[in-house]
Amino acid sequence: MDLPLRIAAAEEFACVREFLQHCAFDDMRLCRVLGMEDMSGFGRVRWDELRLETLPHPQRWCISVLLRGLPAPESESRKVCGKEAFAAFCSLGLLRPARKTPGAVVCPVWVYPVDGFVVVSDPCQGAEGDPYTPPPDVVFPASYSGTLRFLQLMPEAVNGDALDLCGGSGVGAMHQSRTARVAATADVTERAALFAEFNARLNAAPVTSLCGDLYDPVAGRQFDLI
Repeated sequence: MDLPLRIAAAEEFACVREFLQHCAFDDMRLCRVLGMEDMSGFGRVRWDELRLETLPHPQRWCISVLLRGLPAPESESRKVCGKEAFAAFCSLGLLRPARKTPGAVVCPVWVYPVDGFVVVSDPCQGAEGDPYTPPPDVVFPASYSGTLRFLQLMPEAVNGDALDLCGGSGVGAMHQSRTARVAATADVTERAALFAEFNARLNAAPVTSLCGDLYDPVAGRQFDLI
């Protein structure tokens, strides 16, 4: 099983999180910069019409490497991120050496802001222009218009227990974690469970990620919202 992400120390997640916050890597500001109503419009961005050179270098790097999946020189990436953040990106699996571009690094997953969180899922295209065949247990992006609508309409389990069933990236449980007493996400695939745990740790969201078929991982438990 190809699992590009790694669960590392809490300090490394915090280092990446603080770097992204410093770069204004959030959906409100990026939508404004890229001319989108929300993140579901990412596939329609007209890159040739944007003046990204006017943005701060760290924000441009995030857009190029994390959002667009483009390779960047390792030397530039180390300078932009700083020693600790660059090491944390690599340790978590968010950066790896590029295969076609010597001396460059690429992000093997898609990293993007949604609902006030930074979410990681499987990419929509191959790195470095390679053909992309999604794995059978693909973790779909949380940026589809249906997902964004789901997050807007979801009732809240205020001070209750919430379960995000078939949770994929875990974004539903992270949304619930803002107000729920307990928030859990469950999915049948190990890949989704890993991505959900990774996303929870990246956002410091109090979410438990479980793996199993439907209600098996929570047998005997009750929830106020499913």
